[in-house]
Amino acid sequence: MKRVICFLLLVLFITPASAEGFLDDFNNNADYWGISHAGQFNNDGEIYYMSGLVLIYEKEDSVTVCGTDVIKTLAVACCAIDSMELSENYEIAGRVFTTYLQAVNSETHEAYSTLQNFKVNFYIAFQNDMIVVGLLK
Repeated sequence: MKRVICFLLLVLFITPASAEGFLDDFNNNADYWGISHAGQFNNDGEIYYMSGLVLIYEKEDSVTVCGTDVIKTLAVACCAIDSMELSENYEIAGRVFTTYLQAVNSETHEAYSTLQNFKVNFYIAFQNDMIVVGLLK
C-alpha cells in the first residue's frame, strides 16, 4: 500500500514539474530568440502553451509548434529546440530555416532534418495555411 501511495505522489508531483520545466526553460530563452513568453492552458486534460499566436504542444520527448506567421513560428521552434537542449546556438536557426526552404520547394511541402550536435530530429510541413514544426529528441 505504501508503494502505491508513493507512486501516486511521484506521478502527481513529478509530471507537472517536468511540464513546468519546459515552460520555464522556454520563457528563459524567449528573450534570446526575440519572441513572446509562453503561457499555459489546459484543454481536455492536455497542456498546451501559446507564445503570441503560436501554439506549442509538449509531450515527453517531443514538441509540436503550429502557427500561421512563418517567422514567428520558426522562431518559436528554435526556442523550443533550445529549451530541449539548452544551447542558445544560432546553428539551430540556420538548420530550421534551411529545412523551411526545403519544405517550401518540395512537392509535398514538407522536409525533415537532424541537428546532430543537439540530438534533435525535426520536420516542417505546411497544412492549409499553417506551418507545423515537429521536434523529437
